[in-house]
Amino acid sequence: MTPKFIMLCGLPCSGKSSFVKDIKHEFNAYNQSVAIVSSDNYIQFKADELGLSYNAVFKNYIKDAGNHVNNIVDAAVDANLNIIWDQTNLDSQTRVLRLNKIPRTYKTYCIAFDIPRSVIDTRNKNRAEQGKFIPLNVLNSMESKYQMPTLHEGFDVIIRINDYTNFNQIYNTIFGE
Repeated sequence: MTPKFIMLCGLPCSGKSSFVKDIKHEFNAYNQSVAIVSSDNYIQFKADELGLSYNAVFKNYIKDAGNHVNNIVDAAVDANLNIIWDQTNLDSQTRVLRLNKIPRTYKTYCIAFDIPRSVIDTRNKNRAEQGKFIPLNVLNSMESKYQMPTLHEGFDVIIRINDYTNFNQIYNTIFGE
């Protein structure tokens, strides 16, 4: 079976991590293992371990999170596992560098979360209670850097999400091939 590499891209609060929780169930339903690559998961783990908020530990653990992410990718590739890369992956250069770590034996997908900024802002406000609020100037900067992915970056398939009604279509595209 051809392993799958799925790179998510989009602004924070666009639904990438929520999507990962859902698609992980699909992998399980097809009896396929999947490695989740996420710096946020690592940082949240450290925050929980220390009894602090995500924002409180972010600056101290972001570098470690980068190393952790690379280790997960390397181990997943060595084991020929399916991989979901759950980070913002905002620009073409970042995506190409990350995609180059994946052997051509993988079927590669990019799922672009093109969610209205008003929805992102509302979700971000709701995250403040969890200690995971992103300052508006940071969101604005990230939004200005965002480049919609293209096949020229090396992906086999690009899927654009602009709402949550088409998850089944996405699953069919990924698992029906």
